[in-house]
Amino acid sequence: MKEAEAYLKEHVIIEETTAPCSPQSNGIVERKNRTLTEMVNSMLITSGFPTCYWGEALPMANWILNRVLYFKSNITPHQQWLGYQAFLDKIKVWGCLSYIRIPDIKRPKLGPAANRCVFLGFTKDSDACRFLNLGTNSIIEARDAESFEDKSIKDKGLSLKDVTENAEKPITPNESISPEAEGIDAEEETPKAIEPPSKHIRKQKDFGDDFITYNVDGDPLTFKEAMQFKDAIL
Repeated sequence: MKEAEAYLKEHVIIEETTAPCSPQSNGIVERKNRTLTEMVNSMLITSGFPTCYWGEALPMANWILNRVLYFKSNITPHQQWLGYQAFLDKIKVWGCLSYIRIPDIKRPKLGPAANRCVFLGFTKDSDACRFLNLGTNSIIEARDAESFEDKSIKDKGLSLKDVTENAEKPITPNESISPEAEGIDAEEETPKAIEPPSKHIRKQKDFGDDFITYNVDGDPLTFKEAMQFKDAIL
């Protein structure tokens, strides 16, 4: 708290506090929060994104507001803060379909030369853009991309929610898959699990039909008879 107060005094910022649980006392901030919330909600519904991606839509909504003319002046907040007008040549519709070119070193000889992605916004440290790879469900940064602002995941019949759920809940060997999910008729008999054979299986010896044993006259038939011979080892 003391560090925050020292920072405000250093930058000549007046600190004003409100009573707990009284957001109506801070009308300017609450109005801005409502504006951002409405923009984020509109972006998610229009693009077909699930609500869990609000964290990606919020920075883009704030980025747009900072580059919109303020109704009390003829300049944007971005220009008023940094002193120069922002360039809007790279702005795109949030959530539009995009194709990112696969680098030559990673591109296979057979297969697509680009990854199908969705535009999410801009990076902070470079002039690259952020995209959601629909194939791997991961966020990547790239510059070499072509976006189609009139297309979204809803136009392609894709369900980003299903992609997200499949990535968060991978199928493990212990999980069973229903026959309907695999396209198998439920009435068909499912094969039973085959138990692995024991490592110590005894097999009956078979010497064939031609194997005959003979007992020579005088040979002992029991252990007691064998021990009665003179050459028996006691």
